Amino acid sequence: MISFVLAIVIVLVQKALGILLRMEQDIVVFDTETTGLHPHEGERIVELAAVRLRKGKVVGRFHTYLNPGRSSNPFALKVHGLADEFLLGAPKFKDIVGLWEEFVGNATLVAHYSVFDIGHLQAVYDDIGRQRPANNVLCTKVLARLVVPVASYRLVHLVDYFGVDARPAHTADRKSTRLNSSH
Repeated sequence: MISFVLAIVIVLVQKALGILLRMEQDIVVFDTETTGLHPHEGERIVELAAVRLRKGKVVGRFHTYLNPGRSSNPFALKVHGLADEFLLGAPKFKDIVGLWEEFVGNATLVAHYSVFDIGHLQAVYDDIGRQRPANNVLCTKVLARLVVPVASYRLVHLVDYFGVDARPAHTADRKSTRLNSSH
């Protein structure tokens, strides 16, 4: 699922929002998979992935699974397929926060429906008693409303509009393949 979201967001940025590609500042397109929808109810990140773009070119990738310290709810588990047993061996967010911050730096963060992903990021920062860096954040769902003539701005409709391969991908190998083929 993460590769699907990253692919569509990258395509949206590249095809519809050319001004972002001319920015001197890097853009980090990111996505999360979580144990559920509500970080204020204790739902946490189980997978964090990002692609760093500089003037429209991929210059870096970040990917990690995370041990959320809790089980995924059944709906979330159906979406991402990451079993609790698998995630037990993954690092906690506190163990990778330095790598994440180094990767992101001062880049503008870009996500589809960014309030969801930023809300979950904020929750894991709160968990470790650390302030989330104040990067600028752009939401492609909001931006798409300005430039894409579709009936709905859900990813499934943007996939059709941009002609992105929408087959589900839930393994790191398939995800990286999808990302490489999407631009």
